[in-house]
Amino acid sequence: MLGCNDEIKITKTNKMKKSFYLIIGIAGLFFLFTSEVLYHTGSPGGKTGSPGDGGATCTQCHGGSATFQEGWITSDIPVDGYMPGETYTITATGTHAGVGRFGFELTSEDATNTKVGTIMVTNATETQLVNGNNSITHTNSGFTPNGDMKSWSFDWTAPAEGTGEVTFYAAFNAANGNGNNQGDVIYRSEYAVSEANPTVDGLMVNLSGMDPHVGQLLEARLINKANMMEVDRLAIDPVPSADFEIHFENIMEGENYWIDMYADFNENGYYDGTPTDHAWRLSFNNAMNGDMQDFIHNTNFDEINWKHMYMLEFEDMDPHIGQKLEVRLVDQSDMMEAGRTTIEEIMSAEFDVMLPYLQSGHDYYVDFYADLNQNGVYDDPPTDHAWRIELMDTEGDEDDTFMHNTDFTDISWNYRFTLHAMEMTPHLGQMFEMRVVNMSTMEEVGRMSMDSVVVEDFHAMTTGLGLGADYYIDFYADHNGNGMYDAPPVDHAWRLELSSVDGDSELDFTHNTDFTDIEWPTVGIEDNLASQVNVYPNPVRDFIHISTGTLESSVSNILIYNSNGNLIETAEQQTGTNPIKFGQAQPGTYFMQFELENGKSFTKRIIKL
Repeated sequence: MLGCNDEIKITKTNKMKKSFYLIIGIAGLFFLFTSEVLYHTGSPGGKTGSPGDGGATCTQCHGGSATFQEGWITSDIPVDGYMPGETYTITATGTHAGVGRFGFELTSEDATNTKVGTIMVTNATETQLVNGNNSITHTNSGFTPNGDMKSWSFDWTAPAEGTGEVTFYAAFNAANGNGNNQGDVIYRSEYAVSEANPTVDGLMVNLSGMDPHVGQLLEARLINKANMMEVDRLAIDPVPSADFEIHFENIMEGENYWIDMYADFNENGYYDGTPTDHAWRLSFNNAMNGDMQDFIHNTNFDEINWKHMYMLEFEDMDPHIGQKLEVRLVDQSDMMEAGRTTIEEIMSAEFDVMLPYLQSGHDYYVDFYADLNQNGVYDDPPTDHAWRIELMDTEGDEDDTFMHNTDFTDISWNYRFTLHAMEMTPHLGQMFEMRVVNMSTMEEVGRMSMDSVVVEDFHAMTTGLGLGADYYIDFYADHNGNGMYDAPPVDHAWRLELSSVDGDSELDFTHNTDFTDIEWPTVGIEDNLASQVNVYPNPVRDFIHISTGTLESSVSNILIYNSNGNLIETAEQQTGTNPIKFGQAQPGTYFMQFELENGKSFTKRIIKL
């Protein structure tokens, strides 16, 4: 029994051994098969060596340790970093001498080891997604190397703004192709990319603390200091919150700008001088694309002499496509030009022209012509086609529509003169005035003035040139700062000559000490009248006195305007014993216009301290 039993026991033991050997054999075969299948069909996932994957790589199956390789992960992400939401191409490349087969798995994580970004397969034959679509690996057809190297590429869409630095992690298996997990070499690589700083073209202004103006209109403009020309403007209507941004697009790198802006505090729809509306001027120098300026609301208001926008919409201009078009605004009160613009070539039958030169309450002529014969200058109609529109009693921004017609008007177009003044450093902060005088008649045909030279190289412009004529260009810097011209060397003054005008003209001038007494303001009809009137003291603090000399019986009215062109006072003829009170006026520049009984008028500039 016992033997039987022993025999039986021995028999059972042998059966158990056979069963055990059989199980071991099947398990080993399964392991080898599974290892081979996983290698062929891709990583099971979570084998990238990333912190989020617990640092696991292919060494868990293939043994050894992973060797780090620099530069095995590359991309077309700019050196400045990825832009949120943008899609880029990522490439993983492995190399190993004598490699038989190559596999990989790659993922992307942020600084908290969270999977970020979206991986997208672009070659489904050789790559596939794994690990909940957060990683990419090779396929059964994507492990064959090209010599000693294998590359895989795919797309990656960057995560949301604020994610910060992202690191790509990858593990590579350089297999010898012997059908088992022996003799293979494991590598890993990393590739970190930063998030690009959010930049915009142009100039951004960040406004904060604007609570008093929430719900009101805010307008802003960008003025080039070199020529005092407006280059961009925008409107926020209404101001949405206490903190917001405005964005100017049309800047030139390296240039210097004023940023003028106002909030329509009385909510009448347009600018009224301070403090009725709240206005500020910011200085921005050496501008670069993407620059930002911060502004915090304050009550240090500036008088910005805001000009409103006039828009002229052209229709049916087919006869003039390819031709030059020029437009100007002329103030009807004194027939002085407020501003102009030029389109060098009309590109379509319908287009708009913008002129930021309107002052509320003024009447204007809108003059424009198309250069039909294309000789580059204005010729009387019908040689060129010219028109005039009347713009009456302006109030804020205005617009008109013009449809091409043959009701031409001779607008007696004149041309622009530009002085390019250079190296004017000795006169920074000083008043600068320039005028153009016809040599044959000694009549002043144009003048400009700036309260302060703000950059050493600038352009001073005025209009009034006639074709074929010769001119003196007289200009001075108020070197002693008393607000008026004094003969050199007290003030610095110069005279240039411009001969045989053939259209818009420009002269270059470099600062020097070859001064000329230009007898300002005795040259010119208007200035001969003005020279007979004495306004003092100027600058003024409290009261200003007027002596009209021989014109006393000829002065019919005295009108005082602020720098916005708004009439602030009308006075009858005044004498030194009956002064005008200026004590309550805001500091700044004012203009006193003297109207004569013969219809002529002239203006004196007043500086209020």
